[in-house]
Order: sequence, then C-alpha cells, then structure tokens
Amino acid sequence: MEPKITLRMDFADAQNNKTSITVTNPKKDISSVDVKDVTGKIVDNSLVIGKMGPITKNLGNVLITRTEAEI
Repeated sequence: MEPKITLRMDFADAQNNKTSITVTNPKKDISSVDVKDVTGKIVDNSLVIGKMGPITKNLGNVLITRTEAEI
C-alpha cells in the first residue's frame, strides 16, 4: 500500500490559542518554500480566525507519513 501523506500547519492567534490546518494528499513534490508561502499568506491576510481573533503567527509545519497494513 502506498503511504498516506498529510500536511499539518500549526498557527496561533494573538492570545497564543493554537489551531491547525491539515491538508490530505498534498502534491508529492511540495517544498518547505511552498508551505511557507502559503502560511505567510494565511497570516498576512488574516484568512483564518482563531478563538480570539485572526491568526497572527505560524508555529510550524510537518508532513505526516502514514502507512496502513492489513493484518
């Protein structure tokens, strides 16, 4: 079975309340530059609202690879 990939982008609002955006099956050749460009646009344009207002910072990003095996 082919591994399943998920991109998780972690953010916080001005009060440090955390929120995440996950993308299943991002393009295979996604780079950190691509992700930083997207997260920068999310923060700079206040595209996501957290618990206490717009997201103000990106806390980090991870690619999660999951392999499923039938037993």
